[in-house]
Amino acid sequence: MAELSKSFLENKDPVDDYIIKETLNEPAVLTELMEYTIANVPMSFMLSDPVQLQLFRMLLKMLNAVKCIEVGSFTGYSVLNCALTIPENGVVYALDITDEYISHGRQFFEKAGVSKKIKEYIGPACETLQNFINEGEAGTFDFIYIDADKVGYPLYYNLSIELLRSGGILALDNALLWGLMVNPAAASLEDKEKVIAMSEVTKKARNDSRVDISLLKIGDGVCLCRKR
Repeated sequence: MAELSKSFLENKDPVDDYIIKETLNEPAVLTELMEYTIANVPMSFMLSDPVQLQLFRMLLKMLNAVKCIEVGSFTGYSVLNCALTIPENGVVYALDITDEYISHGRQFFEKAGVSKKIKEYIGPACETLQNFINEGEAGTFDFIYIDADKVGYPLYYNLSIELLRSGGILALDNALLWGLMVNPAAASLEDKEKVIAMSEVTKKARNDSRVDISLLKIGDGVCLCRKR
């Protein structure tokens, strides 16, 4: 990886540094989009963890995924990751409240030759997800990744589980919420709402008889929920 990419995981545990140096093997165009985002886009900390996305590439292949949803697309790093992995007839539905950030990623979608696999939906994600259900899409999606406003996670979870097929996977990003889930007293007033929402969705998934879950300490934590 290029030097700028390595800075993405700076100041992390040496084990994380070892993992990225010795095992990360992402497509070059993904690295280019990450580097572009770090250099040119405010709040680049919102990028998904590259090791996490490498795991997703494996999961997508194991699922033979064709239909995917990304709730919260930012500059499209994770959207591109998915589009590069699924087959030619696959589709990634990229949901975001604004196209301010994903507009940066479109040149990379074009460069990678996957623009036709990506459908953007701009607006409140809960409304878009509900519209998918209303249009008869329940039970048809293979993989859903949520990396959006944390307070909305419980609602996104409910809608996503309905949209997933049996055997499909829902991935919830920021499951550890920058360490606040194990130290909620350190949360600011604004972050307390996020802690409450993340705690709610984690308990919801743990107690949901429709899913099997596993919370992994990758990046800021990712909770994987497999629909039974």
